[in-house]
Amino acid sequence: MGGFSQDIGKLQEMHEIENNLLVTRQQEDRNSLESFFKTLETRVETIQTTQTKEVSRVEVIEKHFTELTRSDESLAARVKGLEKTSVDHQDLIFGIEKATSDRADELDIELKDYKHSNKEDLRSLRAEMETDKENLWTLVVEVYSAFRGSTLVLKSEGAVKHHQADVLGVYRMVDNYNDRPVYKQDGGENYIYYSATSNSWLVGTVVGHQYGWLRNPTEKASSRRWVPDLKTGWEYRPLVRSSEISNTWCTDDGTLRIESLRDVEKVNELIRDIKNSKEID
Repeated sequence: MGGFSQDIGKLQEMHEIENNLLVTRQQEDRNSLESFFKTLETRVETIQTTQTKEVSRVEVIEKHFTELTRSDESLAARVKGLEKTSVDHQDLIFGIEKATSDRADELDIELKDYKHSNKEDLRSLRAEMETDKENLWTLVVEVYSAFRGSTLVLKSEGAVKHHQADVLGVYRMVDNYNDRPVYKQDGGENYIYYSATSNSWLVGTVVGHQYGWLRNPTEKASSRRWVPDLKTGWEYRPLVRSSEISNTWCTDDGTLRIESLRDVEKVNELIRDIKNSKEID
């Protein structure tokens, strides 16, 4: 019976170590996410509540494990006492030993079942934690996109307004191309997209085409994923008939800007979706 006690003790120690690692990882993830994006506090609290429930489940399992350990220790103590006080009662001892052996087999089976069940519970807990983490990062990316650059406004009070007024206005993210977002003009036929061939951001009517009305060919253009990060470097093509001039790019419009609009309604919609999904669950 001492062997079973050692096995159970080792299992309990391993379980406590894994439980501590899980709690530590939860705390590290929670701290890093809180410092990264404070506006998601409501979602983080929801995830913390979920994790707390899972920790409670582990505590229930641990409590059951402790009770099983105490039962086994109690049985071993009773057997040892009977062996010391019943030397002359061989038949009784034989019966007790047989019963103890049967019980040991049962405990061995229960222990194996418990180990398997415990591993499955821990595996399930890790999977749920990873799923929650992935869902949270997806939410972070979506909300960040909504704040950072899902809606743009192209504006000018200078030469572009005079030569290319049709390109001005609001653009919204509709697709991706070359691992970067593509924006479509509200009420117009123009797009903002990145061309890997020319290493430039372009404003034109055909996504992927190297011909456009505006462009940003600076060195920063190839390393920027979000258009609003390009504060300078925009050029425009004059709308004139001379082929020599029309192929010239001009940089004299200092008022030309492409800025992001914070799509607050999009953020509210994402948060409502999260709340609704939790209610369904």
